[in-house]
Formats: sequence, C-alpha cells, structure tokens
Amino acid sequence: MALKLFLVPTLLWAITLIGRRWEQTVAVVRTATAPSHLELPARMLAGTSGAMIVTYTAECQRPALSGLFSSFPLLACVLAAFTHPAAGVGAVIQLLRGLVSGFYALATFCFALSATPESSGVAVSFLGALGCAMAAQIGLLWIRDLGVRRAGFQ
Repeated sequence: MALKLFLVPTLLWAITLIGRRWEQTVAVVRTATAPSHLELPARMLAGTSGAMIVTYTAECQRPALSGLFSSFPLLACVLAAFTHPAAGVGAVIQLLRGLVSGFYALATFCFALSATPESSGVAVSFLGALGCAMAAQIGLLWIRDLGVRRAGFQ
C-alpha cells in the first residue's frame, strides 16, 4: 500500500523532469482587441454548463472519474477556448503550461492531505499539505529556471 501511495507522485515528478527537456519556447503575439460585451456571459455559460453536465452525469460514473472531469479540466477548456481568439495560439500554449505547472502543486496537496493520519487534526493536516504544495511549486519553478539558464535564454 505504501509503495502504491508514493508511486504516483514520484512518476508525476519524473514525467515533469523528462517533459521539460523537450519543451520549446513559443512566441506570443499580443493583439490589442477589445473583448466583446458578450464574452463574459459566454464564459459564464460555458463554465456553468460544463459543471452541470459533470454534476448530472456523476451518478453513472465512478466518483474518481467524475472528479477527474471536474473543475480544473473545465476551467482549462473554457480559458483556452476564450484565450485563443483573443491572443492566439502562443498565449494558449503559455496558459496551458502555467495551468499544468499549477496542477503539480494541487496533486502534491491532495496527496499530502490523503497521506496525513486522521489523528493529526484538520488544521495540522491542511497546513502540512499546504507546505508540501508550496515546496512542490517552488521546486518546479526552480527546475524550470535551471533549465532556462542552462539553455542560455537568460
């Protein structure tokens, strides 16, 4: 059981390190277009309808599967769909890279929270998980900056 518990975060970090080696830089072309007055209601409708679909189909899915399709994948899809026409492909790539970088901290937080014994209490469990998530995010930023410096971009 303990081996399975530590296998997922270990694989996640290994994939991050391997994936960073093949990451390419993308030029972002900034466009100065004013958003439409319908953009905010359209985003709200897209996010709400996606959340409602996940909620109503949760009964026929396993809990883990419905959790997989919950907030962050919906958020990423809505943000990417509205960023693309406003700022282009490069901005969408940067947006998704940033979201994926944040997912490692989220995964670390959830893992640390689930690995904390119940006898620790709520405050200690959440503070410990928060500390682990912050350490994961700082570590990921350090790895990214180390790769940038080695490639000679700064």
